Amino acid sequence: MEVAYVGNHGTKLISLTDVNEPPIGAGWTPAAISSCLMSAPAYGNCSPDAAAEQAARPYNAKFPYLSYIDILGNGDTSNYNGLQTTLTERTSHGLSFVAGYTYSYALDDSSDNEGTLKVPIGPEQALYTYSDFDIRNRFTLTATYALPGRDGFAQMLEGWSVSSSVVLQSGLPWGAGDASDDFSGTGEISNRNSQLQGWDFIGKPSDFTMIHGFTNYNGGVLSGGTGGVPYYPGSSNPACAAAAQKLDGGATVGLAQASLANLGCFALGNSILIPPAYDTLGPVSRNIFRDSGFKNWDFSVSKTFAFKERIRAQFRAEFFNLLNHPDFANPYGGPSGGSGANDPSSGAGYGCGCVTMDEGGQNPVLGSGGPRDIQFGLKLLW
Repeated sequence: MEVAYVGNHGTKLISLTDVNEPPIGAGWTPAAISSCLMSAPAYGNCSPDAAAEQAARPYNAKFPYLSYIDILGNGDTSNYNGLQTTLTERTSHGLSFVAGYTYSYALDDSSDNEGTLKVPIGPEQALYTYSDFDIRNRFTLTATYALPGRDGFAQMLEGWSVSSSVVLQSGLPWGAGDASDDFSGTGEISNRNSQLQGWDFIGKPSDFTMIHGFTNYNGGVLSGGTGGVPYYPGSSNPACAAAAQKLDGGATVGLAQASLANLGCFALGNSILIPPAYDTLGPVSRNIFRDSGFKNWDFSVSKTFAFKERIRAQFRAEFFNLLNHPDFANPYGGPSGGSGANDPSSGAGYGCGCVTMDEGGQNPVLGSGGPRDIQFGLKLLW
């Protein structure tokens, strides 16, 4: 048995900074806010002043024709801490196996190769949280057992063995982000390098369990959705309406209620996800939810025939994903006021694991998330 600690600390990783970013709320001028509030209860006139955003950019006086000036730097960090245990049984009475268990944390500012632009600039708004590949618990077992044999007709009572491989893995993180709505009034939502702007989550992240696409579950007002966390348009959900009013300090008209009226909310269990108030920056914390994890069992049976002292033939039957258990890819879809698959007004599947891991190029490896596969093989050894 082996027990090990593995640690990795990354510094000066690639990062991005827009040095021409305006201050938060630059586009939400008093006139823009007044127009929004005066359009209650429909709130049909809520948008920041793009000209004011541009005018507030630090380098606008010198470069009025530039909006984003993204600088590549080395400001991101990452950390990995893992307890790794291995139990090895060398062949004894026909049995051999290797069992491994890892308990770990992986955290970073950005999980890609480019870094993620921070809005606003400054370490106080860092995106440091669970990595996209943070696997908290992982257990693996590979075992082979040579069945006891005896002499019999055509060697049919000897030369048999079975092998098995099991992988059990806890869920990967996923999060919520808005790709279309300029809550912050900075115009950075249109910067292709910017992180998505977050919504306000109230409750327990565990309530937002991943929902499989085959359930076609949409418990909100809309019907015909593609599965996922139930969506409620406008202020139709009482819990969301109460939360928005609370964000507005108890007033009956406010910027939080305006964003809710325009974008709706998601609710499941005792938890809700609502858009932030206009003229604010939604929570930048990412990856607060977890998917359903990965579970896989492969199994094989082999029979060896001995023809001469140095010539043998081995027949194998191998079963990948023996139980035909579906493993779904990380959820996609998200809160967004734009058009397309992520538009909440369409009821599209936010939090829906709508494809298995082998689809769409997610994981083409045989036996890693796809349906049951059976293959037969014959091997000659000499």
